[in-house]
Amino acid sequence: MKNSLKILLLIFATPYLACAQERVFTVKSLPTKFKVPPIDAKISEEDFFDLTSLLPPKFVKDGSVDYTVYLQKGLSGHQKVKFPNFPVLVNDGGLTVKNNAEIYFPVKSKIILKSSSSERYEVLRLHNVSNVKLFNPTIVGDRKTHDGNEGEWGMGISIRGSKDIIIYNPVVTNCWGDGIYLGHLNYVQNSNVKILNATVDNSRRNGISVTSGEDISIINARLSNSNGKGPYSGLCIEPSNARAVLNNITVRDIVTFNNYGTGLKIAGLELLVNTNDTPNKNINIDIINHIDDGSSQGMFIGRIISPKQKAGIALQGRISIENPVWVNNDAQMFVKRKHYGRGPEILLTSSTPKLKSRINDVKEDREVIIE
Repeated sequence: MKNSLKILLLIFATPYLACAQERVFTVKSLPTKFKVPPIDAKISEEDFFDLTSLLPPKFVKDGSVDYTVYLQKGLSGHQKVKFPNFPVLVNDGGLTVKNNAEIYFPVKSKIILKSSSSERYEVLRLHNVSNVKLFNPTIVGDRKTHDGNEGEWGMGISIRGSKDIIIYNPVVTNCWGDGIYLGHLNYVQNSNVKILNATVDNSRRNGISVTSGEDISIINARLSNSNGKGPYSGLCIEPSNARAVLNNITVRDIVTFNNYGTGLKIAGLELLVNTNDTPNKNINIDIINHIDDGSSQGMFIGRIISPKQKAGIALQGRISIENPVWVNNDAQMFVKRKHYGRGPEILLTSSTPKLKSRINDVKEDREVIIE
């Protein structure tokens, strides 16, 4: 490749862990300069069944009464539904979305999770469904009122084993685990999932987690203040097991802000190294115009252990990082652990001389191509 400089970014874990443990964390408001206007999906509210009509007489509008049963009845009985234009409370059983659903949330709509002691929940559940559209969902988890300290799997929106999903302008805050979670269901992968203009704040674990999927797009997300339970990243791409798929993942124009851990983390790829009972994996991830401001690290790519420790064929594909901006990081702006030549190609393209010079300070190895 013309004018390419190949280097390895080998930075040992100990300094980072010490820094993370000592870091004093304060939740901060997302700066106005990072906020983006919502996408106008240009729908007609008149086309949607109003769930308000199913609520009991003398219903309240302050989100203090559990209406899970009534809301689920509407979701199960109608393809196109509109949430009440006021906050509604649901319990940790959550709400299940069916095939071919279109769900619209007016400007004052909000799903509030009732205080729970459960280690695991999904406020809005898209499991084994296809052809679903969500417009402007707003979800508030129970992090501030959670009863207990166990678990890390309280998700705002859970998408598993599903395909052809579009979510416009989700706003998810204060979840016990991840704001938005994408994973497999009984080894059925997600495919063709688009998350557009997401705002996720104060998740206890990650803002968004992608643990398995193909043809996944995360565009214009704003992921801030993840803290409390590792990995505490804005966006974490990490396979859940050896049968996971991470192919054609596109991350474009996202901002990660003030996350306790990493703005954007790619980890666990060694799980996918070929063994006798798992197929060789093609990893393709494109990260374009990522901005991190104030997370402990801007971006982290984890290790792949040596063939002496685990046999198997090297992973194929590419992780492409184009035009990143990583600033105000307490630890390092960019960390990549050693892959022993067994990982996908990593290409980092930047027009910022300062970023290039900072990265070029470390030259012990040759697994990242910088242009």
